[in-house]
Amino acid sequence: MSTRKPAVAGTFYPGEATKLKKDIQKYLSAVPALDEFANIAGIISPHAGYIFSGPVAATAFKAIAHLKPKTVIVFSPSHQEYFQKYSIYPGDSYTTPLGELKINDDLRSKLLNNPHVIQSTAGHKAEHALEVQLPFLQEIFSHRFEIVPVVIGDVTIEMMDSVAGALANLNLTEDFLVIASSDLSHFHSYELANTIDRELLDLLQSYNLDEIAAGIDDHTLEACGIMPIYTLMKYTAERSKAVCKILDYRNSGDTAGDKYRVVGYAAGIVYNP
Repeated sequence: MSTRKPAVAGTFYPGEATKLKKDIQKYLSAVPALDEFANIAGIISPHAGYIFSGPVAATAFKAIAHLKPKTVIVFSPSHQEYFQKYSIYPGDSYTTPLGELKINDDLRSKLLNNPHVIQSTAGHKAEHALEVQLPFLQEIFSHRFEIVPVVIGDVTIEMMDSVAGALANLNLTEDFLVIASSDLSHFHSYELANTIDRELLDLLQSYNLDEIAAGIDDHTLEACGIMPIYTLMKYTAERSKAVCKILDYRNSGDTAGDKYRVVGYAAGIVYNP
């Protein structure tokens, strides 16, 4: 048995299980009542240290807390390593202070049939953006579920479209949710960050995949996880008419930092109405 052990426990979030559970419950309990959405494909969730982005991430996770998916596919950007394609961890599980999450080997094998998906440790060894999603999942779901952890390297729009199509085909027979891990703009003033981020969020909510793809190609969209977001949104659109609704937006100037150099965070839900 091989597991990917925590890399950022004790830094991005508490390394002790009791404290971690307490913090997550605090964030979740502070979220106002949300509408219950049907036909949910997945969520957009930020990935900074919990004191910064935890309150926003909690909104996204609370929106799916009533569900009981068999598997959760987590798409993350790579901050630490350069590689190509979608990299699925080759081991048996990921471990957090809250316990072990088994990888769905059958669904992993089916995704590996796509030529743009590889089985590799590339992107997984020190990546925080995927890891920080997992304790929230462990806290909101009381049923037994599995994961497919995927870190996205250097990919093209065509590659993302191909993987999104593969997900849509798998969704005909497989039960899974998708998490798209992403922060927004980085290190602008509070006012400028709000302007930049609102423009992106308006684009997501208009569901203009062509404009999003163009922004990915010309590097004008400030979201480090724009490829996970695009993959989720393209997959959902492949299922049927799709909606992206932003449930919360704040930046580090609102949560736990100064207002001079902030990072933006959004919680979103993507579904088929």
